[in-house]
Amino acid sequence: MRILTGFLVLATTPLLAGEVSSIYSTFDFDKDCVWTEYDDAESTIGGDAVCTGLDGYPVYFAEFDLRQYMAYGPVDDPMALPGGFGDFNYVNHTIEWRLEGSKPFAAIQRWFIEGTEANGGSAEGQVLVVSTVADPDAPAGKRVSCPVAYVDVLANTDANLLARQAADTLARGFVCGVDRPDFVGQRGPLSGYPRDLAE
Repeated sequence: MRILTGFLVLATTPLLAGEVSSIYSTFDFDKDCVWTEYDDAESTIGGDAVCTGLDGYPVYFAEFDLRQYMAYGPVDDPMALPGGFGDFNYVNHTIEWRLEGSKPFAAIQRWFIEGTEANGGSAEGQVLVVSTVADPDAPAGKRVSCPVAYVDVLANTDANLLARQAADTLARGFVCGVDRPDFVGQRGPLSGYPRDLAE
């Protein structure tokens, strides 16, 4: 384990080209994020920031009306394909990046879905959201990040494995804005309502 400025990385031996592995980063809203400053009332109901991710792959965060949104990598527009949930929610500050060789192609992050009357009130759901990572080598206008798949943590004992499998099999060929994400594995009543869920 080694500590790098602004985030934590768990590293192993050097990776060979084509080898798929995971690396983890964390971010702190107070220490690792640069927030957009607003002069009007908009800043009182939400905000957006650029946070530390991996080298060359920042993390974009936004919150409005108690709903959070994430994008990963050097995206052209962080809010072009924001994903997120219709339910009130918040994100875990740890991100699992799936890499091919040394290049990340997917991000996995745990979201907490606040309870509603429809799903039991105070009960809280947990969903792993698998997202694409914007490719810095893609041409301008093609650097996008969007959800690929959802995994209900409470309904699947192997949720982490399912999320990695979804990342490895779907993320690299996923076309944001065209392909639609869906749940992988079992889906329980606390999984919330993703904004871009496939019909």
